[in-house]
Amino acid sequence: GRRLAGCQGSKHCVDLISSLSDDVLIYILSSLDLSEAVRTSALSKRWRHVWSYLPDCYDFDASATWWWLGLKYGGNQYKFQVCKFVDYVNQVLSSSRAPNINRFRVHVPLDLNYRATVHTWVNFAMGKSVKELELNLSCYAGVCPGAPLWLDSFSRYALYPSVHTLVSLSLVAVCVNDCLLESILINFPNLERLTMRNIYCQHCDLKVVGDSLKLRYLEISHCKDLRKLEISAKHLVSIIFRGHKEVVKFSYVPVLHEASFSETYAIHLIHNFHYISGFSSQLTKLALAINVIQGIADYPIEFPHFGNLKQLELSFHDKFDKSLLIFT
Repeated sequence: GRRLAGCQGSKHCVDLISSLSDDVLIYILSSLDLSEAVRTSALSKRWRHVWSYLPDCYDFDASATWWWLGLKYGGNQYKFQVCKFVDYVNQVLSSSRAPNINRFRVHVPLDLNYRATVHTWVNFAMGKSVKELELNLSCYAGVCPGAPLWLDSFSRYALYPSVHTLVSLSLVAVCVNDCLLESILINFPNLERLTMRNIYCQHCDLKVVGDSLKLRYLEISHCKDLRKLEISAKHLVSIIFRGHKEVVKFSYVPVLHEASFSETYAIHLIHNFHYISGFSSQLTKLALAINVIQGIADYPIEFPHFGNLKQLELSFHDKFDKSLLIFT
């Protein structure tokens, strides 16, 4: 609350904090999370709109609420709380007066029924020169709660301020096809980090390809109905891929030095190390997360050249009594 100076029962109290400049008050509120900052609007008229100028306070995470695990998933009360959370986000955004924002993050389980609302949120962020954008529409299980939501092409934002400011984009539990991905890579030339997790690919091929890409970090995990992935990015230094037996083609990754592969794809890769032979000598770190080890040693493994490898991480999620000497 407000700190009053020289009160001691006097009627002539002086509120020294409220007399500070807007810049100072905004700096003070920047140390609070969003919900705490919004509550300061109840202190007085002076404080009513101060929080709305915050440039780095748009983090909406439903997983931190009591109902996330406390209510039956998909029940009427659960759906009611989701609607309340969506209304809360809308109210905050409609009150915002910040000319720019650094980060916009939302994590709430939404399906196709909320498509228009989600596009409103994206429009808001893109109009505020956002630097980091994260849309996570998954439930606690990490997947879409219903029919997955598909986004419009990001080409619609070609004239928005965020075209030049966006450096990090994360999409979770939405539909992503080749056209959408292409619109992202073309329209955000300064994008350095791209994450796509639990996405629905609609039986398409995805290409992370472009001579002018500045992409340095790429994560693609659990892509339903992904057929093929091609990567050609001359600045890429790190990749995380979790999948099955999708075809992953590394066309041109001259500075890639960290790679992580998980689940069925990791097992598939062990018997097909030639997939990464084009850059294996560059790697300084390789991580393999394997679900089932049974059968791995049944066939010969031909290791590529790992001349610069300094760190090898092996993790297993299965009970086994097999020797790991095959990796030495």
